[in-house]
Amino acid sequence: MVASFAGLNMTIYATSLWPYTLWVTKNADVTWLGYALAGTSLSSIMADPLFGWWQQRTSSIPPMLCGFTLTLFGNLFYALLPQFPETAVLGVLIISRLCLGFTSSAIGLLRTFVSMNTLEKDRLLGTAALSIGLTLGLSLGPVVQMACIPIGEKGITILGIIINQYTVPGILMSILCLINLFIVKFKLTENFAGFLAELDGGTNGDKKEVANLPPYDKCILSAVASIVLIKSRLKHIDNRIQLSIALCLFIFASLSLFPWSFFPEAVDYPLAQGQNPPQCDAACLKRRPPIWLYFFSMAFCYGPGAAIGMSVTNTLATLVVGPRKQALIQGFMTASGSLSSFLWPLGAT
Repeated sequence: MVASFAGLNMTIYATSLWPYTLWVTKNADVTWLGYALAGTSLSSIMADPLFGWWQQRTSSIPPMLCGFTLTLFGNLFYALLPQFPETAVLGVLIISRLCLGFTSSAIGLLRTFVSMNTLEKDRLLGTAALSIGLTLGLSLGPVVQMACIPIGEKGITILGIIINQYTVPGILMSILCLINLFIVKFKLTENFAGFLAELDGGTNGDKKEVANLPPYDKCILSAVASIVLIKSRLKHIDNRIQLSIALCLFIFASLSLFPWSFFPEAVDYPLAQGQNPPQCDAACLKRRPPIWLYFFSMAFCYGPGAAIGMSVTNTLATLVVGPRKQALIQGFMTASGSLSSFLWPLGAT
């Protein structure tokens, strides 16, 4: 449930961010959109290693509470954007996006929590189950935003707060963040599996952890793929083969969305001024992928590829590190994934 709420928080604003920004202020341009998109990844890059170090020094609960608290503030800022002066809206939006980036850090902490609280033989099952919750939330994000469209841009005003199709998701996610905080605080308990403790031989009787290191040192179908990975013999396939399958699925999904010249469907609507990419003339945009190919690539390639890749990489990392605290390493791994999503919006704008 915690992973589902976190995944929902990551995608619920994906389709409404740009129209919401244009609605709340006339001073926005595409450059600001790039800053807003990159803001979540920037905070994730900075926070993931820091939270990993914090978790490794203490436990999973305090940094997870901090991450979801900052996410709560990010959702509140996003929902209350119309209440700020127009000159301050864009600055508050960037702050909101920076706070929302801590959701990714919380997900990284959840991965570490699952890895450190499961035995090696159950670790793939645990990480795949976490992937199910995460991908379910990622899939439902745009659906929840779409369900708010009937409210309209005008909406209603309650106690001076505008309630419309853009602010309702922020209010809803704020409530879900409070639920997440309650679950993490009162329901999650750490019970490290596979960790050995022995007396250090001193007079104080303190215990230290001894790690026996090994000899080596969108999306519904994504959830289905995770379930299949748990219940079938796919979990016994070599990790390299599974990663190769995931990479091939990603490559096919990307190539299928290129505007190839042999696609039969042409763009049947005029592009507004300024929408053509500066690196590409209008000729490269005359063709578009068939809608059935888009759905196929997203449902049968990207979704299962993400589920397989996520489960295998996290499980492989825990096996390589061995039965010791690994939050810091997991934090760096999550931060490296956020680096590309930070550079892409800046480069595109």
